[in-house]
Amino acid sequence: MTVENRSGFVSRIMSEAWDGGLVTGNGTHGAILHGTPVLHRISLTHERFFLPVDEPLPPPDVAGRLAGYRAAIRKGNPKFVGEDVTGAARLEGYPDKMIWTDPLVPAGVLGWQPDSPTGGDYRRDVDFCTGVASVSWITEAGIRYRIKVFASRADDVVVFDLSSDGGTLDGTLSLGAGRDASTARARDHRSSVRVSGEATDEVLALRLDAERPRPGLVNGVLTLVALQSHDGVVVPAPAMASDSVQVRITEARHVVALVRIHPYSARPSATAAAREALSELSWDTAKLLERHRTVHQELYDRVGLTLREDDQSHTSEDLLASGPDNALIKRTFDAGRYAIICSSGDLPPTLQGVWQGTWAPAWSSDYTLNGNVQNGAVAALAATTPELLRPLFSLIGAFKQDYEVNARRIFGAEGYLLPARCTTHGLANHFSGAYPHLFWTGTGGWLLRLAFDYFSHTGDLTFLREWALPFAEQIARFYATALDQGEDGTRHFIPSYSPENTPAGAATPIAADSTAEVAIAKDALRIAVRIGELLDVPTERVAEWRALAATLPRYRVSDDGALAEWIDPAFPEEHAHRHASHLYPLFYETDPDFIADPRLRTAAAVSIARRTEWRAAPAESAPGNREMAFGLVQLGLAAAALGDADTALHYARRLSRDYWAPNMVSTHDAGELFNVDACGGLPALVSAMLLQSSPGCLRVLPALPGAWRRGSIRGLSCRGGLTVPELRWTPHEVEIIVHAPLRARAARRGSPVRLDLPWPARPEPGSPLEGDGRTWWLHLEDGATAHVRFCPERYDEPMPDG
Repeated sequence: MTVENRSGFVSRIMSEAWDGGLVTGNGTHGAILHGTPVLHRISLTHERFFLPVDEPLPPPDVAGRLAGYRAAIRKGNPKFVGEDVTGAARLEGYPDKMIWTDPLVPAGVLGWQPDSPTGGDYRRDVDFCTGVASVSWITEAGIRYRIKVFASRADDVVVFDLSSDGGTLDGTLSLGAGRDASTARARDHRSSVRVSGEATDEVLALRLDAERPRPGLVNGVLTLVALQSHDGVVVPAPAMASDSVQVRITEARHVVALVRIHPYSARPSATAAAREALSELSWDTAKLLERHRTVHQELYDRVGLTLREDDQSHTSEDLLASGPDNALIKRTFDAGRYAIICSSGDLPPTLQGVWQGTWAPAWSSDYTLNGNVQNGAVAALAATTPELLRPLFSLIGAFKQDYEVNARRIFGAEGYLLPARCTTHGLANHFSGAYPHLFWTGTGGWLLRLAFDYFSHTGDLTFLREWALPFAEQIARFYATALDQGEDGTRHFIPSYSPENTPAGAATPIAADSTAEVAIAKDALRIAVRIGELLDVPTERVAEWRALAATLPRYRVSDDGALAEWIDPAFPEEHAHRHASHLYPLFYETDPDFIADPRLRTAAAVSIARRTEWRAAPAESAPGNREMAFGLVQLGLAAAALGDADTALHYARRLSRDYWAPNMVSTHDAGELFNVDACGGLPALVSAMLLQSSPGCLRVLPALPGAWRRGSIRGLSCRGGLTVPELRWTPHEVEIIVHAPLRARAARRGSPVRLDLPWPARPEPGSPLEGDGRTWWLHLEDGATAHVRFCPERYDEPMPDG
């Protein structure tokens, strides 16, 4: 079916379920429009409504047992460690089941139920430029009805606009808690809130209060809906009905509702001020939209991707079913960026962004920090809108005391040990024998990489000095005091964990020297050194960090030629797994060891190939191979870093084809579980195929596949404080514009900038370049812009001719 929506998508199918609905958000408020002409719902969420459920316990105090744990692992009995830890936890009051993070839950569901629900020619669409989600249908009388919803960044309000092109709007508008708990294998939290509300002819009000409030947390929300009905009659219902309040609307031509959610720690005694503030907003939807669009579109328009045959004239469901590859990648690239922008507010996106429609959210809809957040929701932000990374650092910065508790009680160490998951606290108490997350040490170093990348894209010295440096010092302090030093001086990670994999044939995931943890520590310590040099930290402290990095284990190539997932050879490879954490050295700036040693790059390629074989097997013969979108992102990023365009494209296609739903939101597994990991991960992968950066160096088209013979990407920002306003390519020419903004000069290494090409090329005469073949040096002063064209001297796989 051919349709038009040049900056978003159109769909012709209905979805009664919330997770198939249309999303809009301003980072603080999230709204999902779903339903049918019989009943449309808008599931509403506030980014801070993490429901207090269980009392947070500190991690078990096992530091005194650490020597015994290390001895057991060296003797080949890591199973003892898991059993002893769970036993120690029980003695300290832990329950028999795993403790979960406090869940993100709905703040309310706004519903519209018309008296005459029949309808045809159903259409729904989202405009990525404006953030407007809308549905429309035609009644048997030929009257078209429309619902439009958007979450204003300018006014911090969700706008609901209901209209018709001729008939009256007669029906019931309700506001309730919603009682869906359909998510399989997740804990149902419906009994953990008290619901109350009231209705007048102008306002619907709903309160949700936690049954087990905790001091200092958000313990409830007040959701207010202010109404204005043009030429209609509004009559409130006198009492709560099925946990909802409602009004009857008759003879109206146009109804506008403004929704604002107020989280609170202690229940406020009065709501008059909140109601008055809401009623003072404009009731002109067009004016509200224009104020919002000014902010939202500026973020969205910064980056744009064009690929050959990226036709946008297909419904999303048709494109997913059989559409051209390039068109689908383009659509999901745009949709992913839209979703992450909409779900980035004062806090970063959770596993499900800023949206929720169930009281049994998968994985508590939390911040999973052993790969989901880093390879998922925030993955594309540094390359597009780096300021949207700041909420992540606000979240992480709130729990510093908990990180010290973790380090002390688990490893007897100083500094920060960050947990694998968090929402309302930073205690490492989410673990079990099968998932020993408390021994995962990689979160802090991984987040330090993102913090440095933020600086390297923006040149924000204040952030580097006030946030990144103190954080780096604490991460380095943890490594210095937590690792086990061998007789040869090498520091070891024992116990160790490679999320969430178990060595082949082993009874427990607990091991020694996981490659992921070693790689993250090496990267973090190198970053600490770079920060120290930039900020004139005392040379003796910088020397300590450099020396500590030199004591970490060397990477190992396994017997089958792959990059070993555990450096200790006592733990054999297990390639049949959804994570690929051991490829961390290739996710961001390529690890210098991999640049210096071709054997490691070859071994990484073997690891990618083995995971790819497992991912390609029939699901019945390879259980789990359709799980976890961000695992595909990891493999794609690693392939792109190696210049393997075919494999990178394979994963871009797999993600866009199998891990996206018709509502243009990604899924955790192929075809199921609403989840925004791929919304950030796919744009990050596509960007990395077209441009990679490190301070002072740009790799241009490093993994360009033959299927993308022509195209362009605009608006990328790069490490080293550079931006690329435009990158265009054809089989006969590559054109790149490079800018050195003055605001980011602190992140640069001066001039010249190295440009690496995947094949020999000749620059246009008169270009400010030196070099030949594949490597060119661009002379670019602060504040300057260079426009360079190259003509490839030959055509290889990345850019075939004909």
